[in-house]
Amino acid sequence: SSGINAEYGVPTHLYNTDGRYLSSDTSEGDDEKDFCRQGDATYTFEITTANEKWADTDNIHARITVSSKGNRGNTTTGILDNKGIDDFVLGNTDTFVIPDLKNVGKIGCVTLTAEQDDAWLFDTIKVTRGNQSKTFKNTGKVWLSSDLSEGVDYLEICQ
Repeated sequence: SSGINAEYGVPTHLYNTDGRYLSSDTSEGDDEKDFCRQGDATYTFEITTANEKWADTDNIHARITVSSKGNRGNTTTGILDNKGIDDFVLGNTDTFVIPDLKNVGKIGCVTLTAEQDDAWLFDTIKVTRGNQSKTFKNTGKVWLSSDLSEGVDYLEICQ
């Protein structure tokens, strides 16, 4: 297998892609985790929260998986959170720049995973890598939440 080596003095970003907690108490999470750099591609996600009552959230712990249209696999972010900024505000567009992800080639699908139960409704997600951009629309107005009485905890949108 070919690994990706980090250079001394160059920041490397590793993401908890499965969202599991690290704990010595295995009833709370994993007592050991492997973290690997996924690649060297930088993705930008521009996510617009719907402008509807209760659409915003303070605690959704959302992650995005980007899948290829071909057979180049997928890549997953960590929890989307701009430190010090109130993300996912009603009607606002938030930008997340995520480095060290895998280049999946032609972008085909995005999958959102919600790990907390403060329901959230988004309108669009624009994914950009290099000069390639694709916008995904939540045409079904599907709410995300880990509380399945409020929405779904997993949503895939393909084009």
